Amino acid sequence: MKQSELQHAWEQAYSMENMAAHEAEGRQVEYIGSASKGKRIYDFYRDDAGAYWYLVRNILVTGEVIPEQEAIFGHELKRRRK
Repeated sequence: MKQSELQHAWEQAYSMENMAAHEAEGRQVEYIGSASKGKRIYDFYRDDAGAYWYLVRNILVTGEVIPEQEAIFGHELKRRRK
């Protein structure tokens, strides 16, 4: 993965939680790399239409890495079905 693509993804990516709002739900995504900032790790993906998406993980003081939703709410959230 080229550093320039990761930088482009950093500037252009939307949260994967909002794929439906961007009419991108159901698109296939491919992992392209990660970048960390502070105690957060941003995992970047590119979908089959060329759009960039990200998920966030948090690094706890114990060193454990967990999804951001779990860090905020204490557990993973289940997605609602339409």
